[in-house]
Amino acid sequence: MVIFMIDFGRWIYSEDIAVWAEKNTSLNLEEQISCICAAPHRTLEEKLEGVKELKSEHDGKPLQDRIENMKMVLQGSRSDTRIYMCLFGIEIFFRGEKDCFLPYTIFRSAGEAINGICYHIEKAAKEEHLERRNWCGVVRVFQRSGKSPHGYVPIKNTIVRYDGEVIYVQNIYGKDGGHKCEEIEMGYFEAVKVPYFSGTIISIPENPYIPALKGVLVNMTEPDEENFPDGSDDQWLIYPTRQHRERTHGIGFVNLRDDYIPFENSPDFIFPYKQLMTVYEGDLKEDETWMSEFSALIQADKNCIRKIWHDREPKDCRCIAMNDERLKYVRELSKKQK
Repeated sequence: MVIFMIDFGRWIYSEDIAVWAEKNTSLNLEEQISCICAAPHRTLEEKLEGVKELKSEHDGKPLQDRIENMKMVLQGSRSDTRIYMCLFGIEIFFRGEKDCFLPYTIFRSAGEAINGICYHIEKAAKEEHLERRNWCGVVRVFQRSGKSPHGYVPIKNTIVRYDGEVIYVQNIYGKDGGHKCEEIEMGYFEAVKVPYFSGTIISIPENPYIPALKGVLVNMTEPDEENFPDGSDDQWLIYPTRQHRERTHGIGFVNLRDDYIPFENSPDFIFPYKQLMTVYEGDLKEDETWMSEFSALIQADKNCIRKIWHDREPKDCRCIAMNDERLKYVRELSKKQK
């Protein structure tokens, strides 16, 4: 396997993850392309240039085909050409929360839809005296279906920065769904790990794309263990949730290998939120008391995680006070460990 090297600091948003990856990770060509395409802080145009830079180290038809495909996707994502079979809708998000008061508008081209996003973001920013960079938009692409039931079906999402620059183009239905369109892999980039020890309270800080969040990290293998870089599915985030019919005790779990956003009120698109994670160093709120005690419990004996997994059966009639129930549950676990 031929190994190449890229600038991790340029393509990984989290400084801690970038430093760890540079010291511990060797990527083949496909993984490097995935790393470039997953960058949440780089535009699609910048990602195209990054992939082109790899061509100076590696020449071949597959890489050239990837570059040509990215060019077509980039051009199509902001084209003003009207396509008879497609319609374009828009959504706007402020720090990951959807603006529910946006007038419902249908556009006939991707370029018109992006202009609509920029207009509404600028208008909202002026009216509410907030920075434009706190917003982002999504162009929903719909295509007329040739199958029953007839109508328009969603085929693609384009995630757009506040200034109209395209960040991602994500297929909803590809060729297998009967809707032929140029495909581009976002590159969730599973090769990187969050380089913190179990029990670390981490946060997703405020950003334009998904809601801010705190949680506790649990590793099956710790960063100081030899096989930590190799395991791709052994990191978990434990976070607060109100979906008690699905998450017992108001505690949610997500495997950090997952490429969707599982948190409540999160937008309906894929986003590499793992790259935004950092150690939380502030004070916890009163309703987050359970998190500090759970952190201490995990640091003392992370095997208690198996008990929590076992206790996650839904309880339909549960009606609880959020923090009180979480805190009570964590303290019961602590007693059992003594």
